[in-house]
Amino acid sequence: MLKAKEIEFDVEVYDPLIKEYILLKPISAGQGNYAVYLGQKVKISWNIKMMGKLIESNLGNLPLSGFEEFETHKNTEFHFTFKSLNFTDKKSIFLHCFENNEIFSKSEETQATEIIQETSIPLHKKILHLIINFFTKLLFKK
Repeated sequence: MLKAKEIEFDVEVYDPLIKEYILLKPISAGQGNYAVYLGQKVKISWNIKMMGKLIESNLGNLPLSGFEEFETHKNTEFHFTFKSLNFTDKKSIFLHCFENNEIFSKSEETQATEIIQETSIPLHKKILHLIINFFTKLLFKK
């Protein structure tokens, strides 16, 4: 008997500093929990290469290859179900929202923009720098 493949989803957020979508990793592996800013553009995409039907509890029937793009205004849940002749697979995505207006001061925004615009630094290092600064400020906020 062949083992059924799991369906997978990519969760990306739009970063206005670099003007690109960034792929997010879940907060904890395999749990489907993601942290996003309130008002941030989010894109959930999928490409299922099996015969069957994909349904999301609020969106209804979905194509087997596609994406859903939206702006976050509250914590949001998606519950996907893929049904084929041989199996059913369920996946949930939970978006946990938080505000970003106290994270960066105006001078820090300018500094972050300058770091991004500096062409000698590879893009992945720029993003890593911003993520480290963000979590440092979030964790050690006064």
